[in-house]
Amino acid sequence: MYCFNCGQENNDYDKICNSCGEDLSGTPNKNKDIDLITEEKVFTQENRTKACGENFLRVTGILLIIFGSFILLGLLTIINDIGFNRFSNEISYILTFIDGMYMMFAGIIGVKNCVSLEKAEQLRFIIIIYIIFTVIVSIINAPTFLYFIILSIIKLCIPILYLVGVLKNINTVRY
Repeated sequence: MYCFNCGQENNDYDKICNSCGEDLSGTPNKNKDIDLITEEKVFTQENRTKACGENFLRVTGILLIIFGSFILLGLLTIINDIGFNRFSNEISYILTFIDGMYMMFAGIIGVKNCVSLEKAEQLRFIIIIYIIFTVIVSIINAPTFLYFIILSIIKLCIPILYLVGVLKNINTVRY
């Protein structure tokens, strides 16, 4: 029989769950009618282990999507105002466009996979690439060293919190 509290399989004669200590007296036997177990009470290994970084990834992912959208809208506004052929620094605009797109991509992937412990390693790779790219873009776009430091700190806060969420999920998988 299975425990309704944690989903652990127990012997049919057990009175309490071997895993969590829950009383098994009202638990249906696994050989009896399976319809007695509702969808909310069916447990798998996947949903027994809660993703510890879920909230970090969801919130920071949404913020990355919003900020990426603002970057792209701001870039389109600049292009509209000065004209496409009158870029003063084309590489800067291209890097800013890639930055906004990648920011939105990382945010969408993070929100979509925030509860998936199996995707944690992939999310770590995605956000580390983004952090490296952000530092490079900040170096290229910053006219002074002080501006570079300020820009980097501001732009890296959310990705670093995103990385914290990913690392929490990775640690959930390992322990």
